[in-house]
Amino acid sequence: MKLLNFIKNDKDNILKMLVGPIVAIVGLCFIFSKIFVLDIPFAVVDMDNSSLSRTITQQLEIHPGLNVSTYLDSESELEAAIKSKEVVGGIIIPKGFNKDAVKLNGPKASIIVDGTNMLTGGNALSCSSTVLGTLNAGFQLNVLQGGNVLPYSAKQSLSSFSFEERILYDNQLSYMRNMVYILMPFVIQMLFVTGFLVPTLSREKKQLASIEISKKEGRKRILILVARILMIISITIIASFIGLLFTGKLYAVPLRGNVWIYAALMAIFLVNLTAISLVIASVVENMTLFLQFYGMTNLIVMLTSAVPWPEHMMPPGFAAVVKSIWPYIHVALPLKLLNLKGSGWGVMLPYIKEGIGYTLFWLPVGIILYSGMITIKKYKTEKVLEMQDNRKHKREEALESKA
Repeated sequence: MKLLNFIKNDKDNILKMLVGPIVAIVGLCFIFSKIFVLDIPFAVVDMDNSSLSRTITQQLEIHPGLNVSTYLDSESELEAAIKSKEVVGGIIIPKGFNKDAVKLNGPKASIIVDGTNMLTGGNALSCSSTVLGTLNAGFQLNVLQGGNVLPYSAKQSLSSFSFEERILYDNQLSYMRNMVYILMPFVIQMLFVTGFLVPTLSREKKQLASIEISKKEGRKRILILVARILMIISITIIASFIGLLFTGKLYAVPLRGNVWIYAALMAIFLVNLTAISLVIASVVENMTLFLQFYGMTNLIVMLTSAVPWPEHMMPPGFAAVVKSIWPYIHVALPLKLLNLKGSGWGVMLPYIKEGIGYTLFWLPVGIILYSGMITIKKYKTEKVLEMQDNRKHKREEALESKA
């Protein structure tokens, strides 16, 4: 019965942390569910109007990644179309392109793309470059064969060596699979810190300041607070794992790692968040200002997680500073390595040690600060009550003297 009452009193937080991660991660995967970027608006400026230029245009038209629906007459028109977002990019085939190609004079076709969006711009460049590269090899082969070079010799001259491409773990280079593993802890920390932990610790700080912590009532309240945090941590780990299972089933997101490693990483991450939340709750009095500050810095936390931008590319010492301030960097990349690559304990242990080191520093600091603020608040409350009592006694004495 006590357990049921305990759960009932925290039902809102339980529901939030149970449903929130699942809905968030499945919803984000739905948004990013298209594996390939297709039908990118693309333009052609054909100033040559030759058989070769028409072949290039036809091959661009049938490429699934491009949607060639705009045909222009000049470079300035293409520039205007890109600026107006009518197209993402385009190709300029200059006049005399075919004649120069036959004479092996090295004519140049220009591919221009809008670089303000890396995803669409990069894919437009890749698709159009692939088409031109394939046609270039075929054209050179035809020229060599037309010069009385045997087909086999012509082919060998163009391919003095060969190579093959192998993309491991995610051969489709999916945007969703690149982001889903770092979005899970990102969503969890937002729900856990701003929706449960800091507000709860702030309320409890005021309550604990009004009672004697050393007595039974105070010790009981602290134990209940610890039990609530541990319960929410356990529920969050389970909910996040269920969310990943849903994404694996619905969107084929790879889940290759050991479940115990996942549980260890998430548990350490949530304990780390608890440690730093104790520090935050100790110094924060205005929750509105805290939420505004968290919202402003939240994106910075993700961008410095060593996933969007590798750690070795950061300025010297910057990653160490990030690791010492906020724990997200200790879990974002490890979760990706665990689920996408199936990395084992040998790879994960350094990340786990860093997370434990974070806890060993910030948890004592948080407890000391939190306890100190409770003591200060208690002292101030007692002083205020003492002053009120003194004023009351003085008023009573004044009334008695008048009587």
